[in-house]
Amino acid sequence: MFPEISDFLLENYFISIYGITLVLSIIRYRRYFDTVLKYFPIIIAYTLFNEILGGMIKYFDEFQVVFIDKYSYYNVILFNLYSLIFFLFFYYVYWNSIQNISHKNIVKIGAVIFLSIYILSLFFQNPMLMHLYYAYTIGAIVLILCVLFYFKKIFSEKEKPYKHHQNLLFWVSLGLLVFYVFDPALMIIGLKNDYIYIKYNLHTLLYILIVAMYTFFIIGFLLGKRRAFR
Repeated sequence: MFPEISDFLLENYFISIYGITLVLSIIRYRRYFDTVLKYFPIIIAYTLFNEILGGMIKYFDEFQVVFIDKYSYYNVILFNLYSLIFFLFFYYVYWNSIQNISHKNIVKIGAVIFLSIYILSLFFQNPMLMHLYYAYTIGAIVLILCVLFYFKKIFSEKEKPYKHHQNLLFWVSLGLLVFYVFDPALMIIGLKNDYIYIKYNLHTLLYILIVAMYTFFIIGFLLGKRRAFR
C-alpha cells in the first residue's frame, strides 16, 4: 500500500496546497472570523478531505462508494455533492457582499436556477456514476457573475479607505474567477472527448488552475487586513 500512497501523492501534488491554505486560514482566522468568510476554513478542510477520500477510492480497493465491481473506483458522487455545497456557500458570500439590489436578485435567481438544474439532473444522470456537468456549468456561470458583481462594487466605490490587495475577499474572488472561467470547459472536454483531453494534456492544465486558485487564496490570507475587508 505504501508505494501506492506514494504514487497517489506524487500524481496529486496539488493536494499539499490545500493543506497549506487550510493552515493559513486557521492562523489568520481572527482577521475575518466575523465576516461572510467565517466558514471558509470549513470549506477548505472539506475540499482537502474530499480530495483525499476521492483518491483513496480511486487507488485502493479497500475504499469504495459504488458497490459494483465494474465501477468500484468511481468517486464522482463525492464531487457532485461537493460542487453543490461549494457553489451555495459562495452564493451566500457574494449575496451578502454586494449592495446593488438588482445584482442581489440576479444572484438569488441564479442560485435557484442552479439548484433546479441540479435536482433535475438527478433524474437524467446517475450521480453515483456521472458528473452532473450541466448543473456544474450553470453553477460556475452563476459564480462568475457573482465575482463580477463584486468587482464592480469595489472598483466603483468613490472612497477607498483601504487597498484592494489588503482585502481577503478580493484575492478569493480572483482565484475563483481564474479557475471557473476554464474548468467547466475542461470537464466537458474530458467527458465528451477524452482523446483531445489526453492529447493536449488538459489534466495538467486543471492542476495548474487549482494551484493558481489556491495561491490567490494564500496571498489573501497573508496580505489580508481586517480593516480592509469588504
